[in-house]
Amino acid sequence: MDRICYKSVYYNSLTGVYSSALQTKLPIDYTLSYVIGRTTYPRIGRIFVFVDLSNAFDFYWPESEKYILKGIATNVGRPKFVSRSFNIDFLSRFWESKKKRKSTQSVSGYAPGGSFSCDSFTPLEVIVPLEFDER
Repeated sequence: MDRICYKSVYYNSLTGVYSSALQTKLPIDYTLSYVIGRTTYPRIGRIFVFVDLSNAFDFYWPESEKYILKGIATNVGRPKFVSRSFNIDFLSRFWESKKKRKSTQSVSGYAPGGSFSCDSFTPLEVIVPLEFDER
């Protein structure tokens, strides 16, 4: 089922590219780029989104400017797996095991409040957040 969702992203003003909010922590293979009107599919796993705009506003990472994309997400659901590590070897082994339907080591990690995941995300517009006290 398709539904409107929000995606917190990092914006690189030098390249004009929106990318995964945690792109500074993730290995390049797991970083996704977003273009208005173009559908993005994950290379592996699913894409984290927020159904409620207020949860997207609350998601904060101090090393970047905050941008939120509003768009259409497909097959939205609660995340079943959240990695506790950003290590490329750990992530690769985990997803390879999931593809083979094998049991995996513990992956319990933290997902921001109000997080959902989806199969694809098509950004429709950029939302520039208001200051916290202006909401």
